[in-house]
Amino acid sequence: LLTFYFACQGKTVDVISSTRTLAKRDQKKYTPFFKHFGITTSHICYDHPHSSCFRAQILYGVNSDFEFAIMRDPLNNSQLRKIEKNGQLEDRPFDIVIVDE
Repeated sequence: LLTFYFACQGKTVDVISSTRTLAKRDQKKYTPFFKHFGITTSHICYDHPHSSCFRAQILYGVNSDFEFAIMRDPLNNSQLRKIEKNGQLEDRPFDIVIVDE
């Protein structure tokens, strides 16, 4: 519910789970609900996530997935953390982080 509240305000939300299994499960479980309201979701539970994974408004993953994505951007000039706003790609902001036990 908290994720939905912030997403409705136009914020980007990173949901950090304790395992990749739970992150993928929750993303899959709640995608139909969020999609009904035009909110996009994705997960970054890959050793090398593709940049398209980061274009969703709500991202699911574990702590290390987010840490490595943040470190890879400046080191590799990979520009993973991008989001589309007003038809243009911008750096994905760090609006809200929710730690899901």
